Amino acid sequence: MKTLAKHLLRRFGLLARQIRGRGDSFVMMFHGVGGREMPREQFAALLDELSRIFDIRPLDALDAGAGRATGGRRPSLYLTFDDGLRNNHSIAYPLLRDRGLPAAFFLCPGLIDTGRWIWTHEVRSRLGSLDAAALAGLTKDLGSTAHSLESLVREMKASPLARRLAWEERIREHTARFAPTAAMHADYDLMSWDEAATLDPAIITIGSHSLTHQMLDSATDEEIEREIAGSRQLLAEKLGRLVDHFCYPDGRHSPAAITAVRAHYRSAVTTKAGPLTGPRDPHILPRIGSDPDLAEALWRLARSPAASGVA
Repeated sequence: MKTLAKHLLRRFGLLARQIRGRGDSFVMMFHGVGGREMPREQFAALLDELSRIFDIRPLDALDAGAGRATGGRRPSLYLTFDDGLRNNHSIAYPLLRDRGLPAAFFLCPGLIDTGRWIWTHEVRSRLGSLDAAALAGLTKDLGSTAHSLESLVREMKASPLARRLAWEERIREHTARFAPTAAMHADYDLMSWDEAATLDPAIITIGSHSLTHQMLDSATDEEIEREIAGSRQLLAEKLGRLVDHFCYPDGRHSPAAITAVRAHYRSAVTTKAGPLTGPRDPHILPRIGSDPDLAEALWRLARSPAASGVA
């Protein structure tokens, strides 16, 4: 019933009216495009709807356009894409370019030359290839008390880097026969340096998503500096661009990570939901998650809690 209500509100333009009426600006978060998470046709429809409601702006313009829209102006929206996936280049970018809509792509430059996926994508795919008994055996071998695939991934996210890397190797050993499907490659392969270099700077802002997608709330000071400063330097060297914006992997951060980001970037985004309007720290900015269901995506924007303090 709730889903039907959302679709009816969207169909009659009431969600769009609510979004315009509240006047808040937002950052929207995407990951993969073209697969199950965000089919191409639904992504295109979402872009068209959002461009009718918002002034879609580049992330570099955030300082000037993040307040509440007044005087008949449209609110601002900033589109961001995490992980540096190849489908962002092959599917999302042409749709954005053809519409003249700017966006930010956050890359993990330390992974681009390795041929590997973001570690969470690899781990979930490998663990998903095991039956329940094999998964239980692997969990026991790791010395984990996790009771499911996702709880094991959560434990790895919270682990120190050395432990997480050791567990990754054990998982690879237990899944030696794992072979990625064509759909997995389409969903998780990263764009190459050559592909990243073809992204028009007038459309795509390149940002850092850390060097290797390490969780920064469990990182040492040395690891934080490498992931945050090292990624910016590598992106600048390879692409010849200024890199002013950062995206915390999994939205996780610590006081030390925020301090390091402040030293190297103009802004940083999290995964905490909310509008940009109101008091905010430019290095802990909230975002609204996208959704392939157009009514659900607009509902999130229309009903997001108003900002009550720094994000």
